[in-house]
Amino acid sequence: MAVSAISLLTMNNKYLLKHGGIFLLGFAFMAYQVNQHLATQLPAELNGQTATVIANISSVVEVGADNKLSFIAEILSLAHAVGTWPKPGLIKITWEQPAYTPQPGQQWFLTVKLKKPRDYANPGSFASEKLFFQQRIAALGYVLPDSGNQLIQESRVIQNINKLRQYLCAKIVAGLANQRFAGVIVALVVGNKNLITTEQWRVFQNTGTAHLMAISGMHLGIIASIVFIAIKIFWRFAPANFLHIPAPWLAACAALTISLMYAALAGLSVSTQRSIIMLAVYLLGTLWRRKISVLQKFCLALLLVLIFDPFVILSVGFWFSFLAVGFLLYAFAGRKLENNNWLAPWRWLRPQMVVAIGLLPISLLFFAQTAIYAPAINLLAIPWVCFLVLPLSLLGAVLLLLNINSGIVLLKLAELNFSVLWDLLNLLQDAPIYFWQPPTRYLLLTMWCAMLGALWLFVPKGLPGRFWSIFSFVALFLPRIDNLLPEQVEFTLLDVGQGLAAVIRTQRHVLIYDTGAKKSTSFDLGSRVVIPYLRTIGVQQIDTLLISHADNDHIGGAESILTSMQVQKLMLNDQTYLPAYNKHTCLAGKSWTWDGVKFMVLHPNNYNNFTKRNDQSCVLQVQAGKQKILLTGDIETKAELNLIASYGSQLQADLLLVPHHGSKTSSSVEFIQAVRPKYALIPVGYKNQYGHPKQQILQRYQDLQVPVLRTDLDGAISFKFGQAAESKLQPQCYRREQSKFWLAK
Repeated sequence: MAVSAISLLTMNNKYLLKHGGIFLLGFAFMAYQVNQHLATQLPAELNGQTATVIANISSVVEVGADNKLSFIAEILSLAHAVGTWPKPGLIKITWEQPAYTPQPGQQWFLTVKLKKPRDYANPGSFASEKLFFQQRIAALGYVLPDSGNQLIQESRVIQNINKLRQYLCAKIVAGLANQRFAGVIVALVVGNKNLITTEQWRVFQNTGTAHLMAISGMHLGIIASIVFIAIKIFWRFAPANFLHIPAPWLAACAALTISLMYAALAGLSVSTQRSIIMLAVYLLGTLWRRKISVLQKFCLALLLVLIFDPFVILSVGFWFSFLAVGFLLYAFAGRKLENNNWLAPWRWLRPQMVVAIGLLPISLLFFAQTAIYAPAINLLAIPWVCFLVLPLSLLGAVLLLLNINSGIVLLKLAELNFSVLWDLLNLLQDAPIYFWQPPTRYLLLTMWCAMLGALWLFVPKGLPGRFWSIFSFVALFLPRIDNLLPEQVEFTLLDVGQGLAAVIRTQRHVLIYDTGAKKSTSFDLGSRVVIPYLRTIGVQQIDTLLISHADNDHIGGAESILTSMQVQKLMLNDQTYLPAYNKHTCLAGKSWTWDGVKFMVLHPNNYNNFTKRNDQSCVLQVQAGKQKILLTGDIETKAELNLIASYGSQLQADLLLVPHHGSKTSSSVEFIQAVRPKYALIPVGYKNQYGHPKQQILQRYQDLQVPVLRTDLDGAISFKFGQAAESKLQPQCYRREQSKFWLAK
């Protein structure tokens, strides 16, 4: 027995050593890749500085709103800068209205302003820093108007694929001029999604069909399947001399070749790289004429994907695609199908339901929402796009390359086909019940329970207790557990760059104070920051949207919020803005109470007394128990003195939203002394062009011993206060609390 025990212990040690060694090897490989990329990051002394660079364009040049171009470039040299960049990495460059449109592979001499990639650091905001890190982009650059900006060298051969993609994109856009869904066709053919409008993205997201616009394993798999089946059918009619070549082998070679060509045409993005590796692995069994188990293929694909690009683990798509395939293999591999009729609805509906149920917990974890009827919509949308729109689009693109005019006809037919599907999507996205938010408390616990329940639900028939697994999903449907009490307030100052947006939440009500800026026709901070944050915390209705004044950095995101959520009351003094909505004026003396929390407008009392729009900002005081917060918009010294004269000691507040982003025309000593805040909060953009907050203003708060928190350095800033006079103010700063190594500090 002792010998057996020693033998077992030795075997276990060998097992542990083997797998422990593999783990350490993988960890070392990942650490090496991370360190290599971190070494290419923009040095701190160059952040926000201007330099001249020689750059090779290494991507398709995307044309956005207002003729603003963007592309990825490889930096060859850097000059006229305040520091050095020993090992420059890739840089994403934007260029507004250039005289000449650059092309992939060209070498340019450019004057650019450099900066590190930086997020809007808020719960629910899109993690752009993580995306740039995953794409190995080390810096961002903005081309400055300069007579020295010039083309040095024409395209290199190595960029021929991107040149082809650029050419096709231009031809498709020209051929589908004035067509609503030209951007959709371009996205399906070359993977360029920047021509899809904001409204179209909203419909895709609301109906759970946005994945159709990202060329992934589904698109490549269907194209490969069509080619594979077609070759096997047509090979039956081949001359007898060719029949010694096995049809499955030839079909696998053709399917893999066509898929590789399509993946290259789509730009070999992370999702297409992952998908082509998975597809190649699954075709290897046929090409090698070896029997490889489904599990072996799955694990080999996972290994190769991670070796090829270890940063892919930062991509949500990586987890979704492998988990989806894993659930399908778990639910169907090795099991006999009861119905072999390919036209049977259940044969197509069941995989959709398996993926929908299996990915439900992870969808809620990443997005805090999911479309309830997305599986039913996708049951129609997936075959419609993949078997009708996609083949017509690709065939039309091929004919365009051959300068055959019939290519335009096929592209227009594809666009017409998609417009029919669009009418249905547009109708369904306005259905009364479209998504729910899960309770945010114990979200990880409920997610794991639901994942285990999904696994148990799909075990083979005959095993007991499958029905009871549905109760593991109950926690996902429970109402949100709110931790706010009467006379309590949760205040969050969002990071919207150089602008202002704040959320004030009581036990049963929500007020939004300003909405951030509108950067372009397709980008505003209302849709990019405010709405995702509200959905993350479970808010489905806004009681009051209060716009302090009509400067773009305060009102720019309002329309997106008004169209995305139900707003009970809109307060805005300038009646010329947002004409389609019923507005209430914001004048001193107006007050209301929500859940024991008092709201009072302190300013302006008379617009005729203030000529500057900044001084007409609506000033709001919120009181919970004996604690107060004062929101000041962009008021300047004249309005500050008016407030002191009108209210005196009543201005005292525990939290002060610093007027006008910390400009030198605001935050007078008299005003700060009258408010006597315990914290001063500054909404300000990172390295903004105005130099806010001014150093003299920061020194003023420091001299008066007032701690300062800033959205550019701290991200979203949250406080919970009220109910008791002794409630201690404890700030929660989103950027400080994040420990991710890719986040800029």
